[in-house]
Amino acid sequence: SFAGDAELRTMLALHLEPLLTRLRLGQRQKNPLLAQIQREMKLGYELALCAAEVIQRRLNLTVTEDEAAYLALHFSLALEKAKQHAKRKKIIIVCASGRGTARLIQYKLMVRCQMKEEDLILSSVYELKEQDFDDCACVLCTFPIWKELPVPVLIVDPSMDEASMEKVEGFLRRDVQPGTGEERVLKSELVFLRESMPDKEAALRFLCGKLESAEGLTESFTENVFKREALSSTEVGGGLAMPHPYQYEGERTAAALLTLQRPILWNKGEVQAVLLVAYARSQDAAALWLGDAAAKLCMEPGYMERLLAAESYEEVCGILEEGEQ
Repeated sequence: SFAGDAELRTMLALHLEPLLTRLRLGQRQKNPLLAQIQREMKLGYELALCAAEVIQRRLNLTVTEDEAAYLALHFSLALEKAKQHAKRKKIIIVCASGRGTARLIQYKLMVRCQMKEEDLILSSVYELKEQDFDDCACVLCTFPIWKELPVPVLIVDPSMDEASMEKVEGFLRRDVQPGTGEERVLKSELVFLRESMPDKEAALRFLCGKLESAEGLTESFTENVFKREALSSTEVGGGLAMPHPYQYEGERTAAALLTLQRPILWNKGEVQAVLLVAYARSQDAAALWLGDAAAKLCMEPGYMERLLAAESYEEVCGILEEGEQ
């Protein structure tokens, strides 16, 4: 919810008046960053398209892709602020050898993990029972705690050596890395290589059918993909399209990949790789990984050519996972 975001409300109020004036007068305003915004600010752009539907419904004015991209900038900023706020988790530091050692641990975490001092709480073991654990990620302790706590306890060295630092960093980025092993979001049965498709509609129906069958989705999934495609093209550049449904209530992100022997006309340009994505209701690690993979294919030389030449599932995964940390 953006209900409490006064800055977003203000920026939209300032933006909408001239926007509506341009639409009423039929003045087209080109957005030189359109392709970049569609590619790199996907969720902000989706929200802008929702806003465009409201304007169409209430005022009978059609918002162009260029104008929607300008609106997306405001939503993307609001999303980034919300994400940074959500990422702020407190860590409670308990040290047996005194407050000086606890302060040293606190300082090292501030420098290494870019954490704020107010999010690193110093506590004695006796004060733990008074602590609020609702927004606490974990407790760092330099000795074993026999008291049961509602959050994980990490035992670290009082000097906060490299091993201890790596333990904390590993915990903070403990989200599943969906690019590897059994957790791959792109499953072998949903990767189709060097196929032939006559046009965009055939490619979409092929992939939607495969994803519906594999994930147990209803036929409304295909309808939602075509509804989203009608609002704005899902080409993201570099010969790649990333179609997705207008609405999807799934709990986890799912995807299917299609590469083509010959490119097909998508909207304004030709596409030779199609990555169909059903994003989960809450952004998960799989969605972030897919976004990174798409950006790599669009922007880094050589990756798309290698993907189009790939002849096996493992080869595709190797290309997309290359360079992961």
